[in-house]
Amino acid sequence: VPNVRPDEHHEETRPARAAISEIFMDHVMSMAPGYDKLKPWVAAPIRPTPAAFADIMALASAELDGTVLAIDIGGATTDVFTACRGEVIRTVSANIGMSYSVLNVARLAGTRAIASLLQTPMTEGELWNRIGNKYTQPTSLPTTREGTLVEWATASVAIREAFREHRRVLRGIPQLERPGEM
Repeated sequence: VPNVRPDEHHEETRPARAAISEIFMDHVMSMAPGYDKLKPWVAAPIRPTPAAFADIMALASAELDGTVLAIDIGGATTDVFTACRGEVIRTVSANIGMSYSVLNVARLAGTRAIASLLQTPMTEGELWNRIGNKYTQPTSLPTTREGTLVEWATASVAIREAFREHRRVLRGIPQLERPGEM
């Protein structure tokens, strides 16, 4: 692919992104469970969720002629998208997620940040135990009200931290720096 920065004043990432996407689809997505069964059922190319989501964001922001924000929290990462009049900026907060990365959320923000959102008093030990259980059983769902509240509070803190990272990236993009936005 062509150089992504042919000179100090220009950047063209689309060819490199397309090549990376093609490699990802050929070597990663093709190994996903059920991919071989799904492929014959669809006429359009199968796309990774973030790519399809970015296209939806671009269309919505262009149609609205404004800025749209969306957050996709996963088990290991959290994606934050800002779309402004058809242009999409996506950041991926690695290690901020609700299962495989849940311990990182608690370490990053601290258990006080999570506990402050709970409606039920809980000791720091109880909170660490619940978060640790989620980490060791990443696909489990809460079975109690308290468990649900801990997941909700942890997700809220994870989203806040991922959005903070996203804002740091956006500050470096002049066309998105507008008074009153973000």
